Amino acid sequence: MSNADALRRLAEEVIDAHEDRVVLRASILNDIDQIKSETRECQKETVILLRTFTGQHLEMGKELRSELGQFMSDLNESESIRLSKAREDADRRQAEISRRNAEVDQLRNNTVDEIRQMADAHQEMGKQLRADLDQFMSGVDAAESGRLSIAREDAGQRQDEINHRVAVVDDLKNSLVDKLRQMADAHQEMGKRLRADLDQFMSGLSQTESIRKAAAQAYLSEIHADIRETAAAWKALIQRIQAARAAAPSAAAKTAETAASFPPGEKKNTIVKEAIAASGALVENEVHAPDEGVGLDREHLGEKIVAILREHADGIKMTQLAELLGIENWRSLIPVMRELMDDRTVEKDGSLYFA
Repeated sequence: MSNADALRRLAEEVIDAHEDRVVLRASILNDIDQIKSETRECQKETVILLRTFTGQHLEMGKELRSELGQFMSDLNESESIRLSKAREDADRRQAEISRRNAEVDQLRNNTVDEIRQMADAHQEMGKQLRADLDQFMSGVDAAESGRLSIAREDAGQRQDEINHRVAVVDDLKNSLVDKLRQMADAHQEMGKRLRADLDQFMSGLSQTESIRKAAAQAYLSEIHADIRETAAAWKALIQRIQAARAAAPSAAAKTAETAASFPPGEKKNTIVKEAIAASGALVENEVHAPDEGVGLDREHLGEKIVAILREHADGIKMTQLAELLGIENWRSLIPVMRELMDDRTVEKDGSLYFA
């Protein structure tokens, strides 16, 4: 092979190497553009995430303030829920920050690895070129000087890109730190407001409890007064019954005289029962006298009672019957009801009356 052919072949190899370097440079620039795009997307997602966190914290604050109007059990439950949500949010934010840091570290490591690979490729290329260009010093010097100038330009561009990436990452870290500080300040302010609202709620609850105790005490006083009045009324009623028994003739004595005419042991139980019933009826008639106006038209009253009982096929109590007739003292109906039962017009089953 002649020197011209060797020089031509060497020139072709240099041109091929230059084209390979241009292609490699274009690939690196494309990778750098992709890294820029991914970094911008990462920054946008971080901003959106921070806004979402801010909105969630504001919404959580509103919910907590609305739940403070409930009782203490609900307040404790809502407080525990809020703390758990805050812990979960903090854990999610910490996991997100860790993931972003890992992505940035991975991106940085990948960039460093590519730069090292490029450097190794350049070194290998330089070795091959130096081995080939030793034969022709003039062409080798020119090609080497051109290669070195281009390599310096590429190295400067790569260094500028690396510096720019580092600056962007530092800005992102500073922005995250500022946002986290703002969130911490917002949490502190929210805690102060919640403590103030809680103190106000506890004060109102104490006042309400005092008012409730006073009302309960007044209600108990009224109940005690009613009990005393009821006891006095029952005492007066007992005194009236005792006076009526003392003034009335003794039906039991008459029954005893009647029983003396029977032989010993004959109809003894029947006589005792009749005496007890007669005594009870006498006391009942004397004590529970009919209301004024009831005895004036007893026949008409009996017709009304029968008509009301026929309207109530399931039976009705004497107290309910007196209420329907407009009679205040239901005991005044006892003689009338007894006459109706004696006439077989009214029947009684337990405490219910039927027509």
